[in-house]
Amino acid sequence: MPGIPSIYYGGEFGSEGCKEHGDKMLRPIAEQKEYTPLTQHIRNLCHISKHPVFSIGIYKEIHLANTSYCFTREMDSDMVLCAVNIGEIETHINYEGQTLCMPPKSAQIYLNGECLSYETA
Repeated sequence: MPGIPSIYYGGEFGSEGCKEHGDKMLRPIAEQKEYTPLTQHIRNLCHISKHPVFSIGIYKEIHLANTSYCFTREMDSDMVLCAVNIGEIETHINYEGQTLCMPPKSAQIYLNGECLSYETA
């Protein structure tokens, strides 16, 4: 899944825009930013994503289904594995003889075997 994930105009603060009232309403102005677990999670993901393997590592799809997805990126001796389950039930992803157990609505990121992020909704 090549590409760069992005956050659009205040989404990191849970702001909701209203498409029916034009472009200005899609970009609400936050007078006071409220820091929440979501903003901390996004901050952590931004920190993790600075590792070069995320941008120039060789991409390999491991698993793709309607509600779950897993890929790796490798560069030199570094390897990142990212897995997401947006489904309502647990799913299992097999990778190199290991089974990754994914609870419902969860995401996991591993860098060189170390878990950097594990989130459930």
